[in-house]
Amino acid sequence: MLHNRTQEASHENVALFYHLPIDQPIHYHCFLETHRTVGLWAEHFPNVYFGFTSGVQHAPEKTREGVRLVNPARLLLETDAPYFKANRAPYSAPASVALAAQAVAEIRGEQWEDTLRAANANARRLYQM
Repeated sequence: MLHNRTQEASHENVALFYHLPIDQPIHYHCFLETHRTVGLWAEHFPNVYFGFTSGVQHAPEKTREGVRLVNPARLLLETDAPYFKANRAPYSAPASVALAAQAVAEIRGEQWEDTLRAANANARRLYQM
């Protein structure tokens, strides 16, 4: 799992390009980067999955472009419980994943149930469940 919160961490993560095999499965946790970053990682690591929380609904357009660019077979949904409280809720829990599905589906122009189903299948594949 790759956890990236800052521009500096993004540059440091480029070092992974030289140390990991290209078929390495990667979960890019709480993705809030741009479409360029999606392209870069997806091109170099074909087994990269991008995780999104409901917070993506407040992301700038360049991040929303990245959400739309992610291959549906590489999309994950996250709550990052208990840290990200969706829609002013008093807490976050794994059950809040539907809110992430709604936010991502809206950006991608999909039905949230389809997004949730695809992300569930992707998580099972990535984590061999």
